[in-house]
Amino acid sequence: MGNPTLKGTQVALATPLGQGGISVILIKGAEQVLREVESAVGLSQGSGGSAPVGVLGYGYLRQPGGEAVDEVLVAVPRAGERILTCHGGSAATVA
Repeated sequence: MGNPTLKGTQVALATPLGQGGISVILIKGAEQVLREVESAVGLSQGSGGSAPVGVLGYGYLRQPGGEAVDEVLVAVPRAGERILTCHGGSAATVA
């Protein structure tokens, strides 16, 4: 069946898993998913809108229980796209 919230969402690892000092993850698609990513690192706009293009946010990638996994940067290069950068270890990248 799949999750309707994720329909049309693309997530791609742009760097080799566990091979470098950082991981770059590209996210495109559903606004709800993009807002959740923004909210996780403090980019949320309070009114429910998405962060404006050109914004860079710093925060923490967290497990569902709230435990911090890694520090992350989230960039908004274009509407409908986010670039998430975290440390290159597989624990943070896979989370």
